Amino acid sequence: MKTNPVAAFAIVLCTLGIVNPCDALQDAPPSANAEEVTIPVEGTDVVLAGTILLPATASRETSVPGVLLITGSGPQDRDESLMGQKPFKVLAEALAEHGYAVLRYDDRGTAGLGIGQSTGSFAGSTTADFANDAAAALEHLAAHVSVDASRIIVCGHSTGGLVTAMLLGDGKVPAGAVLLASPAVIGWELLSYQSDKILRETDRLQPTGLTPEQIDELQATQTALIRSMVEGDQTEQRARARAAVEFNVRLGGGDPSGIDDAMMESFVDQALAPMQETWMAYFLQYDPSEDLRSSSVPVLAVFGGLDVQVVPEQNVPPMSAHLREAGHSYSTVMVLERQNHLFQQAETGLMNEYATAGDPMQPLLIDLVVAWMDRVLAE
Repeated sequence: MKTNPVAAFAIVLCTLGIVNPCDALQDAPPSANAEEVTIPVEGTDVVLAGTILLPATASRETSVPGVLLITGSGPQDRDESLMGQKPFKVLAEALAEHGYAVLRYDDRGTAGLGIGQSTGSFAGSTTADFANDAAAALEHLAAHVSVDASRIIVCGHSTGGLVTAMLLGDGKVPAGAVLLASPAVIGWELLSYQSDKILRETDRLQPTGLTPEQIDELQATQTALIRSMVEGDQTEQRARARAAVEFNVRLGGGDPSGIDDAMMESFVDQALAPMQETWMAYFLQYDPSEDLRSSSVPVLAVFGGLDVQVVPEQNVPPMSAHLREAGHSYSTVMVLERQNHLFQQAETGLMNEYATAGDPMQPLLIDLVVAWMDRVLAE
């Protein structure tokens, strides 16, 4: 079996879903009125572009509750377009039909990338920067004449849940939060676990020819490298990257000692580069635990039972513990057994199903979210 010396690190990139095909926005359903908005983010050059869907019941005289949607990792448009699916478009329209005003927006920097219409730069930004953007969007939604500012729910998907956790920690969420497939552990642990999950599930369904011992060693070298990006100095990081590259060379039937120093250093640079990017470096070190535990509002956390990106067995127990410590009786953690990271009905949960699994977001999830929000806001 031929193996690229840095091929294993492709797993690290794909686990966070950094894929952003640009699909054209579609019209809102007849029962909702769409308003295109721009939102300057104070102290930055970022101007967010978004859409507010208002239910037919909304007016100056009759304010309605609101929902802010926050996308996952990578530069994404307001619909969270991914592999031909538009989960946030589906969710926003459903929520508007149930009487909620819904704001969704393109991530910063998407205008320059040809993905959306928001200005600024995505490169060089961190999750904290995206939380700052989300706070500006939340203020904009709260100021809308038809929205009840005291009854706004913040809903984040995947690493958008980390942004939501930061808003919870800062006490900026008015009424409650919905976390969809949201990490509950520190970033480097999440990345290591999901990398292992994807590698083993892929090998189980489409055998790679690796032995169980080789898979164990491959995962161990990746985990050591990922952990070194947080806990080690540059010397250790390069040593861990070199060990991973050498193992991949051996997997391919090669002899690492036959690679000259300049070429080996180039391979090491390639292995390190994705994890040295600003967003990733911050992500690896951010732990949402304290922010979740300090939430002053109820939280609904929902996981897909077949999710291989934010794996339930790793994230459900700590999420449950964090929300118990926060102490809100309406906080709830649920697992939808046959659903994937996008909350589609799935067979394997692997990412190659996203384009073909059918509904971009299952009605079961939407009904669950609506029922929980209705109950929380009725109190």
